[in-house]
Amino acid sequence: MNLKTTNKKNTKKVEGETFTRYLKDIVGFISFFVIFVVTIPLLLYKDRRYNFLEVYLPNVDLVANLLTWIRGPSDIWSNLYRQGDDVSEITTQTLINYMALLGVTFIIAKETKRENSVFAGWSMAFVMLLATYLVPGNIVTWFMNKTNMYAKTLNLNWLSRNLFSFSVGLFVTLCFLSFEIIILGHYRKHIKTFAQLLYKIPKKLKL
Repeated sequence: MNLKTTNKKNTKKVEGETFTRYLKDIVGFISFFVIFVVTIPLLLYKDRRYNFLEVYLPNVDLVANLLTWIRGPSDIWSNLYRQGDDVSEITTQTLINYMALLGVTFIIAKETKRENSVFAGWSMAFVMLLATYLVPGNIVTWFMNKTNMYAKTLNLNWLSRNLFSFSVGLFVTLCFLSFEIIILGHYRKHIKTFAQLLYKIPKKLKL
């Protein structure tokens, strides 16, 4: 077998692996969208879990982060929400971030209309953008990685390590969601007052 034939076979093999990976990424994103972006919110809405739905929608990126870590069946979620320079990774992460931000902006707009107050919606953004979008993702991943490293010192098998790490990641994610529910449920008026005061600062300083 000459070098030219070998190179052709290697090229075809690489192309086949790349096609298979992209196909898995597409299946992974579609399954994520159908299950976690469409089906679960519909079930929450039908069950009238409005408070949880209000927090869940802007946090689809956290769900995607968890799924990426566990990789899913046949690794269909391994590149779902991964920061990288591959076109598939960039596309899925951008789309998921976009969906999460749409969830945030919808809830802010809904609250603004319901209260007939810009400050009501703006005050929610104070909490939601920080507690659901900017902060949790890296923290959840950090806890899961540290848990996995600790599980290795206990000589746990692969399945046990990953279940343990996923459970910790899920727990931390639910803590963030619960924290947001508590803040928005009990301190919304205080945050609205703070937003109003913040708005008045330039006037008081005559800027």
